[in-house]
Amino acid sequence: MDEIRALLVSRPDIKKPLWGLVCDDRDHVTAKTGGARGEDAMSSVVTLVRRNGKWQIIGVRQEHFEAVTITG
Repeated sequence: MDEIRALLVSRPDIKKPLWGLVCDDRDHVTAKTGGARGEDAMSSVVTLVRRNGKWQIIGVRQEHFEAVTITG
C-alpha cells in the first residue's frame, strides 16, 4: 500500500487524494484519486501492475468525478 501511495503522489498528472483501490488480482490494481467537486470535477483512474516485486503504473486516464449522495 505504501509503495502504491508513493507512486501516485510522485506523479503531478495524477489527482490527489487517493480514495479507492480495487484489486483485480494479486498483481493488478486500479486506483481512483481526486477530491474536487462540482460540474468540472475530474478524477484520475490509475492502472498498476506488480512486476518483479515492484508496483508500476501502466496507465492513467482522467474522467469526470461523480459523487453520489444517498439520503434516507
